[in-house]
Amino acid sequence: MCGFVVTTRKNDIEYMTMRQKHRGPTDHSYWQDERLAFGHVLLDVNGTHQIQPFKTKKGNILVFNGEMYDSNIDNDTAFLGNGLDLFGYRFIGNTDWHGSFVYYNKKKNKLIIARDHFGAKPLWIYKKGKDLTISTSLRSIHFKENNTKTHHMYMNNPLWLGNASPYTNIIKVAPGQVWELDLETLNIERRNLWGNFRIDSSNININEFKTKLITSIKKVANTKQKTAIFLSGGLDSTCALGILKDTNIDLTAYICDYGKEGGLVHDHDGFRKEAKMAIKTCEEWGVPYKVVKLDYSSVHHYHRMWLAHTHFPWVDRNRTAPRYALCKAASRDGCKVVLTGDSADELFTGYQHHDRYYNDEYNKETIDNYASKQRWIPKQIFSKTDYKNNALWYDLVSTSEQNILTTDQTCGMWGMESRPVFLSQSFVRYMINIESGVKFKTHPDHQIGTYKYLLREVMKDYLPEHVRDRRQKVGWSSPWDNNHQELTRLWKLQDLEFISNL
Repeated sequence: MCGFVVTTRKNDIEYMTMRQKHRGPTDHSYWQDERLAFGHVLLDVNGTHQIQPFKTKKGNILVFNGEMYDSNIDNDTAFLGNGLDLFGYRFIGNTDWHGSFVYYNKKKNKLIIARDHFGAKPLWIYKKGKDLTISTSLRSIHFKENNTKTHHMYMNNPLWLGNASPYTNIIKVAPGQVWELDLETLNIERRNLWGNFRIDSSNININEFKTKLITSIKKVANTKQKTAIFLSGGLDSTCALGILKDTNIDLTAYICDYGKEGGLVHDHDGFRKEAKMAIKTCEEWGVPYKVVKLDYSSVHHYHRMWLAHTHFPWVDRNRTAPRYALCKAASRDGCKVVLTGDSADELFTGYQHHDRYYNDEYNKETIDNYASKQRWIPKQIFSKTDYKNNALWYDLVSTSEQNILTTDQTCGMWGMESRPVFLSQSFVRYMINIESGVKFKTHPDHQIGTYKYLLREVMKDYLPEHVRDRRQKVGWSSPWDNNHQELTRLWKLQDLEFISNL
């Protein structure tokens, strides 16, 4: 986890960079020429103290926030820079990585601005006339203006999909999107890293699936640092822990428990049972764990702290507060890396709303009426026959992107790096080619859409019985007034008012 700013406002570079010092508490550095200023804050995860902005062998300048999991040298920033020198942005289409970066080709006066396929790391672009700022944090863009039009959209749909942003003249780089910006003309060519992916419907080889999943999770999780895994009683994080518990990673499970207070309107006690399930898993496997108690009285405060650091309104406080509480505890214990089970539902099914995906007409309408109209989505990726797989992939670049972006920004508040272990480019490329029927298998004891056959049955050796046998899908949220329509609307109004005053 690092942070960076690239801007034409050269006099502001130090102030703008230090506004996200929390993302990279290890070190900071700057570089500039007659056009642009670059600032970078470093979180030294791999122990090589990779000072940036980085000058490549060809004299180009790179700032990078993330990890290159296929790097064959210790300095993965150099690995990325060398690859971009040789192959341009196509280099990142065929490697496993999470991150965002800006690459400055000085001779051509061009910038390559990119965010990984899943949007695991943030990237924002402010552009107004010749004024340009690119940042991994909205907090650094201190001259932003609220966009009342998008605020109205947000009230109807709390997900900032694709390039949507709460601010005028600022866009979010969409997951998998690449911008090539000519500094002479300010013309922009938009590319997409998903362009060489294809959704298909191939038969599954169970042994191949297990091997690819285990290999991918171990690759993404691999680190020498003290590591946290956010553990619930669900299949996703538990399966990841089952695969990683016997590796050499210095791993501790962090479990969120909730106070007994009731909500204003209703209370979802099922979320409290998650902690008991997770504790039982850790004790059965002998995994070190820490229980973090979240009380109702802390939720509002934690959510406001989250907004103050991110300047990014997202869904509701019941989802930001647990992340904040766990990150706070993990950071104080010395963790630098946080592993999560985010996005497994988008790969294997598991959401309650997936019951709608059994209707291919619904899936087709979703892609035709929504996804196909989004400029940032490559139309050629969609299958012409497997509409369920299409719908799952759209979940991955919409719902999932919001979840993992939120986790990243919360970890960044505490100087840690988040890693969604189910998401590597090679594994996702494999999974979107597996026919949807095996993902959508049903069971009479489970609500349609939540059975998750591939994890529950195929990966059963990596699950304790009490998790594998559970029948109710709960999810990860705090229990107070969860998804209450009127309160959620009120909270969104309060959040928009709060960020307008920051």
